[in-house]
Amino acid sequence: MVRGRWIVRSLLRWALTAALVGTAVAAERAAEIAAIHLEALGGRERVAALTAVRMAGTVVTADGRTVPIVLLAARPRQLRLEMELAGRTVVRGTDGVRPPWQFDPASPVRVSVLSGAEAEDFVADADFDDPLVPRSEGGPRLEFAGEATVGGERQIRVFVVRSPAETVLLTLDPTTYLIRQRIQQRIRDGRRVELATRYSDYRPVQGVMLAHTVEMFEDGRRTQRAAFTRIEPNPAVRAADFAPPGPVRL
Repeated sequence: MVRGRWIVRSLLRWALTAALVGTAVAAERAAEIAAIHLEALGGRERVAALTAVRMAGTVVTADGRTVPIVLLAARPRQLRLEMELAGRTVVRGTDGVRPPWQFDPASPVRVSVLSGAEAEDFVADADFDDPLVPRSEGGPRLEFAGEATVGGERQIRVFVVRSPAETVLLTLDPTTYLIRQRIQQRIRDGRRVELATRYSDYRPVQGVMLAHTVEMFEDGRRTQRAAFTRIEPNPAVRAADFAPPGPVRL
């Protein structure tokens, strides 16, 4: 019996050690991929020098509408989105600290706080750097998730672990090491859905490769497609750009 317990404990220790080694290897491989990805974007210095962008283009919605948009984003988590809807300009913004807000001149409540899924998605999109770019304040844990062939295309996979309850899957092109897709699960109306964002048409902007086409999917159904025709690097940015125009109604 004593010897049997020793064998069991030894097997448990071996299993734990193997799991820790596997996790360490996955983290090391993910770090290598992140370093290659950073160089593919343009290198550490160019990425660091690009601190803001102004992007103009259109979004095609799931119901076929074409909406002109202008997006202003700045490091680390500041975002302003202007949309032309039915003859009026609707603006959403966040300074990365306070809750995101919306200004709609046609609404009885002209300035309001975003909530629920809209707020969650907007805050997630406000992160200026992608998850594989190193951050001064640290960042999420990265784990290599292997390689796969999907639809005839090879892809490299990396898990981005933000918290025990939130893990994002990134797929990268094995040749360019640029991000093709970001996949995560969220709760919508009490049910779990898969949200996917696909990136394509990468072109250099001040030496940094940026996607000019971004498509969003929910459970495989495309909800919108954004195509940017102009991206301006390092525009003048003011704190007021990301602050609501007046008192915010909760």
